[in-house]
Amino acid sequence: MSKKILLIEDDHDLSDVLRMRLEKTGYQVITLYDGTEAVRVAKEERPDLILLDLFMPETDGFTTLKSLKAERVADGGAKAIAEVPTIVMTGKAPMMEEMVRFEGAVEFLTKPVEINSLMKRIEELLK
Repeated sequence: MSKKILLIEDDHDLSDVLRMRLEKTGYQVITLYDGTEAVRVAKEERPDLILLDLFMPETDGFTTLKSLKAERVADGGAKAIAEVPTIVMTGKAPMMEEMVRFEGAVEFLTKPVEINSLMKRIEELLK
């Protein structure tokens, strides 16, 4: 069974590029364009990894990260959402790295994201 990635990114072009590359590599990708439904979708889909944009309309990535990492109850044998590795991406505010790592992000990437480096890091986290 292929690993499942929840991609939360408001830039539709970047989302499409990332989704296509991830799917080509064999991952199953669920795409959201803001963080509003992130916790609900994460509970339903049980992703193996989350890719999260930091600055989005509606519910921003920082709020989304805090909500995801607050979900500490495992469900039906699946690990708790809080335990799912989360990679945060942003084109702004690289000084936010310390805050998002404190909130539970395992990786912080500045856009434009170098796709090969991202793919390598995803592979490492999903081993």
